[in-house]
Amino acid sequence: MDTRVSLLRGKGRGEGQDGRDSEEGNVGRGRGEEWLLPARRVFCVGALGFATLAAILAMGVYWKGYAAGVRVQQQSAEMRARLSDDDRTSSAVVENGDLLGKGDAKPVGHFPWPHPRRKPTVLLISADGFRWDYVKKVPTPNIHRLINEGTSADGGIIPVFPSVTFPNHYSIVTGLYPQHHGIINQKFVDPDTGKKFRPGVVDPSFWVGEPIWETATRQGIRAATYYWPGADVTRKHWQCGNAYCHFFNYSTPLEERVDTTLAYFDMPESERPQLINLYLGEPDAAGHQWGSDAPQVNEKIALVDQMIGRLLAGLEQRRVLDDTHVIMLADHGMLTVCGKKSVYLADLSPRFKDPETQSWMDTMTPLLALRPPPEVDVNALLEEMKSNLPTAENGELLQLFLRENTPPRLHYSNNSRIAPLLGLIAEGFGIRIERGDEHVYLGQHGFDNNVSAMRAFFAARGPRFAPGRRVPSFRNLEVYNIVCNILGMRPNPNNGSWAFANNFLLWPHSQDSEASLVPENS
Repeated sequence: MDTRVSLLRGKGRGEGQDGRDSEEGNVGRGRGEEWLLPARRVFCVGALGFATLAAILAMGVYWKGYAAGVRVQQQSAEMRARLSDDDRTSSAVVENGDLLGKGDAKPVGHFPWPHPRRKPTVLLISADGFRWDYVKKVPTPNIHRLINEGTSADGGIIPVFPSVTFPNHYSIVTGLYPQHHGIINQKFVDPDTGKKFRPGVVDPSFWVGEPIWETATRQGIRAATYYWPGADVTRKHWQCGNAYCHFFNYSTPLEERVDTTLAYFDMPESERPQLINLYLGEPDAAGHQWGSDAPQVNEKIALVDQMIGRLLAGLEQRRVLDDTHVIMLADHGMLTVCGKKSVYLADLSPRFKDPETQSWMDTMTPLLALRPPPEVDVNALLEEMKSNLPTAENGELLQLFLRENTPPRLHYSNNSRIAPLLGLIAEGFGIRIERGDEHVYLGQHGFDNNVSAMRAFFAARGPRFAPGRRVPSFRNLEVYNIVCNILGMRPNPNNGSWAFANNFLLWPHSQDSEASLVPENS
């Protein structure tokens, strides 16, 4: 077993700081920081002395609200500087240097936070394959409400590599790169056990990092999940199949998923979960079938927007919207690919025409992951394939490297589950066995996470998200610390930054958790 995997498997299992104590430590922070309180208009209907006193009180409230607004702008300016300086966010790309909101975004009318009588609540929603710019393709009034009334990422959030569903969903809820949490691809073989992983496998030995719902439960915070990848895995402090966790069923309509999620807010407060994870399978499925620019994808984008509207309306009806942190994000983007844009493995080595050789592949495209048997010289195979790259229209479309030589920025070399020989195809291209093979999908993801089309949507609304704020692109694994910060939980060792979360949120949590972070270069 890889030493890093073994190290992390042993961490985060002990008794941690109780999340409720952390929450109580937050109560009282930010006093006097009421959220842009409106100036109260007082009409003179009595004696002159009463009117004068009322006017003085009104001016006091006005200036308190004005000061709060100034503090929000100052926090935005500080965040702009810190996001660029923080060495843990070096992979972030500033698409728009101005982090302040644009337009006429109005402040959210919530109570000043932390509110002494209400526990913080996070509703984390994933719309699979919702590319960062999909909101520009069709009208999305409900998602734009999140953008205008909350904080959003210009240019989207950056997925971990490989930019596919299961590794990214698990990175979001663990704060770890795939090489640390163990879900290194959609399909792979663990060479230490011989076990095969694919979507739907719930063997706990594959899932190394502790997901945030288990961390919450361990620290005394009630959590619920609806179809989030990895949530149906039985763990020490977590078991699915009850009122707070539903086993995955792809055929469940989105409306039912939303309504079941809203039902949690009808529970007595003592039973109500503070952390809710909700997974929506669209528009990913439509993107694969039709390509990212197809009208069918636009229909699914509109459907997701309707579901967000359904959620917001349900929370409003229950009078909990303005005290709930609603985070909508995606795991990755989507890219239209053309069947004629392909590199053929049989052109690189004739042995790929042999079905036995084809069985070496964990995955083929966009990430080629080859795991030859021990008797095959991997270095010789790599050199043979490289020598034939300039031929047969391949050019430099395919990068080939051994696992240990994977570019460091990908954080994809320190785990024995990663195949020994890797190939990464250029944006928009595909890998096939030989000429004549049919093209399966019109849309694809899994490309280099530097590709803009792989970036995912992010917007969040709630008491600790500044209204109308736009931030640069950031790594999706930072969401883990953001959620821990809101809920007052102590995070497990992770690849994100507690300082990032403090800079991202209003009313920062003073807990110093940087010592528990996994080094950036690991």
